[in-house]
Amino acid sequence: FCRRIRCLTKRNMKPVNLTPKHLLCVAGIGCPAVFASDKGTILVVGKLTNPAEAGLPDSVVGRGETLIEVPAALFSELRRNAED
Repeated sequence: FCRRIRCLTKRNMKPVNLTPKHLLCVAGIGCPAVFASDKGTILVVGKLTNPAEAGLPDSVVGRGETLIEVPAALFSELRRNAED
Protein backbone atom coordinates (compact mmCIF):
# COMPACT_ATOMS: atom_id res chain seq x y z
CA PHE A 1 0.00 0.00 0.00
CA CYS A 2 2.90 2.42 0.53
CA ARG A 3 3.80 2.30 -3.13
CA ARG A 4 0.41 3.84 -3.97
CA ILE A 5 1.05 6.91 -1.79
CA ARG A 6 3.48 9.20 -3.57
CA CYS A 7 3.62 11.74 -0.75
CA LEU A 8 5.69 9.33 1.34
CA THR A 9 8.76 10.52 -0.50
CA LYS A 10 8.14 14.11 0.61
CA ARG A 11 9.37 15.16 4.03
CA ASN A 12 7.51 17.18 6.66
CA MET A 13 4.05 16.13 5.58
CA LYS A 14 1.29 15.05 7.91
CA PRO A 15 0.74 11.29 8.16
CA VAL A 16 -1.64 9.91 5.53
CA ASN A 17 -4.60 7.92 6.85
CA LEU A 18 -4.62 4.49 5.16
CA THR A 19 -7.59 3.16 7.14
CA PRO A 20 -10.24 1.80 4.76
CA LYS A 21 -13.18 4.22 4.60
CA HIS A 22 -15.74 1.74 5.88
CA LEU A 23 -13.58 1.12 8.98
CA LEU A 24 -13.15 4.82 9.84
CA CYS A 25 -14.71 6.06 13.07
CA VAL A 26 -15.53 9.40 14.58
CA ALA A 27 -12.40 10.82 16.23
CA GLY A 28 -12.01 10.36 19.93
CA ILE A 29 -13.88 7.09 20.43
CA GLY A 30 -10.85 4.81 20.18
CA CYS A 31 -11.09 3.15 16.78
CA PRO A 32 -8.15 1.32 15.20
CA ALA A 33 -6.41 3.15 12.38
CA VAL A 34 -3.32 2.93 10.15
CA PHE A 35 -1.27 5.88 8.91
CA ALA A 36 1.75 6.21 6.60
CA SER A 37 4.36 8.70 7.80
CA ASP A 38 6.76 10.84 5.81
CA LYS A 39 9.60 8.81 7.37
CA GLY A 40 8.62 5.68 5.44
CA THR A 41 7.04 4.10 8.52
CA ILE A 42 3.55 2.87 9.37
CA LEU A 43 1.74 4.18 12.46
CA VAL A 44 -0.93 1.95 13.99
CA VAL A 45 -3.60 2.97 16.50
CA GLY A 46 -5.04 0.10 18.49
CA LYS A 47 -5.80 -1.23 21.94
CA LEU A 48 -2.83 -1.48 24.32
CA THR A 49 -2.31 -5.16 25.07
CA ASN A 50 -0.23 -6.93 27.69
CA PRO A 51 2.05 -9.62 26.17
CA ALA A 52 0.95 -12.19 28.76
CA GLU A 53 -2.73 -11.53 27.97
CA ALA A 54 -1.93 -12.09 24.28
CA GLY A 55 -0.13 -15.35 25.04
CA LEU A 56 3.31 -13.93 24.26
CA PRO A 57 6.45 -13.75 26.39
CA ASP A 58 7.36 -10.31 27.77
CA SER A 59 10.62 -10.46 25.80
CA VAL A 60 8.67 -9.97 22.55
CA VAL A 61 8.13 -6.31 23.41
CA GLY A 62 11.41 -4.43 23.68
CA ARG A 63 12.27 -1.29 25.59
CA GLY A 64 10.43 1.66 24.08
CA GLU A 65 7.94 -0.59 22.25
CA THR A 66 4.24 -1.19 22.85
CA LEU A 67 2.11 -4.17 21.91
CA ILE A 68 -1.21 -3.16 20.40
CA GLU A 69 -4.15 -5.11 19.08
CA VAL A 70 -6.26 -4.29 16.03
CA PRO A 71 -8.90 -6.30 14.18
CA ALA A 72 -7.39 -8.55 11.50
CA ALA A 73 -9.94 -7.10 9.06
CA LEU A 74 -8.04 -3.81 9.14
CA PHE A 75 -4.92 -5.35 7.57
CA SER A 76 -6.88 -7.68 5.30
CA GLU A 77 -8.67 -4.67 3.86
CA LEU A 78 -5.42 -2.70 3.49
CA ARG A 79 -3.92 -5.57 1.54
CA ARG A 80 -7.01 -5.86 -0.65
CA ASN A 81 -6.85 -2.10 -1.37
CA ALA A 82 -3.14 -2.33 -2.24
CA GLU A 83 -3.82 -5.05 -4.80
CA ASP A 84 -6.45 -2.95 -6.60
